[in-house]
Amino acid sequence: MNHEDFLIKSLGDCDVESPLKRMDLKKESPIYRFVSDDERILYDSSLANFNHCNKTGEIPISFEKAGPREKIFFQPAKTKVAIVTCGGLCPGLNNVIRSLVNQCYYRYNITRIFGIK
Repeated sequence: MNHEDFLIKSLGDCDVESPLKRMDLKKESPIYRFVSDDERILYDSSLANFNHCNKTGEIPISFEKAGPREKIFFQPAKTKVAIVTCGGLCPGLNNVIRSLVNQCYYRYNITRIFGIK
């Protein structure tokens, strides 16, 4: 494993302002903390790994941090969302699907949401 194995390819330039940003402007204190593409989470946060990378100059293995971005790639009004489930018992799955639908509809104004089984 090396640093390059965990890099995520970009679809292109993100030119669309996130609808979440407009929601934040209406509030006195922002409810969203936008994440930069440069923010990463270490795979191995041990002191030994830190010392090793510091000594050798290696870039530590890390993951891109998840979270809302200020600029997004897709235009929400033109976006279709499909939520795929594979069947079987999975406690809490309905809550996850409901949360996804609510976020898409109420936060991103996406009206075309499909369920695929």
